[in-house]
Amino acid sequence: MGVSEHDLQKLEDDEACVLFLGTYLNKVKSGDNHLRRPDLASDTVRNYLVSAWKFLELLLGRNINIMDSNHGGKRTKYHPFLSVQLADRQRWHFARGSISSPLSVQ
Repeated sequence: MGVSEHDLQKLEDDEACVLFLGTYLNKVKSGDNHLRRPDLASDTVRNYLVSAWKFLELLLGRNINIMDSNHGGKRTKYHPFLSVQLADRQRWHFARGSISSPLSVQ
């Protein structure tokens, strides 16, 4: 992504961290990930988020809240900016056998 640890240390508040993590998720979902694949499962994308979140906390030496503070339900929810991106990935999937290679023999 072209971001150094020095740049990350300039993230002063939780909102800036959420925006950074959201940008990171967009890159991961577009194929800029360890597998170089744009079709990662939603759980995998969520794991990338949690790993980056925990790395930021460790680097910055403080807790970072990426949860929705306005959500009053029993289950915790991610910040709306992150929730939308995770929900997009959950809805996005191919049905098995729905895509054929242009090179496949019919």
